[in-house]
Amino acid sequence: MARSVGYEGIGRGPLVYFKSALVRGTDENKLVAISANGTVALCTEDQNFIGIVRVIDAYDALAGVQVDGIVEDFAYDTDHDPTVTDGQGWQALQCGDVNGGNIKPATEGVTIPLRMVLEVDSTNHLITFKL
Repeated sequence: MARSVGYEGIGRGPLVYFKSALVRGTDENKLVAISANGTVALCTEDQNFIGIVRVIDAYDALAGVQVDGIVEDFAYDTDHDPTVTDGQGWQALQCGDVNGGNIKPATEGVTIPLRMVLEVDSTNHLITFKL
């Protein structure tokens, strides 16, 4: 049996639910940050993020956020290409636009957590990384 690259062993992690004013059908799969006690909002450009919204309840009051595990094929800002760095695979990433829709390498000098970058698809502008 032939094997291929796979990140199933790391998984996605459980969803953590926060209060939000996010809109179901519009804001899923976007980056979010803590905005108040127990509340998340879409990230803005250059902001650190805590995770990615995966589910918004039917009443638009709670957002299920992936805060751990692998994120595959997430869009990145085409003006700021991330890289799988020379033998390390660790990079500081932050929100790349005003509505949490893409990611970019952190601005130099900004102190935020390093994230494991596993793959960068420069043709389709997609990144796979660990939260």
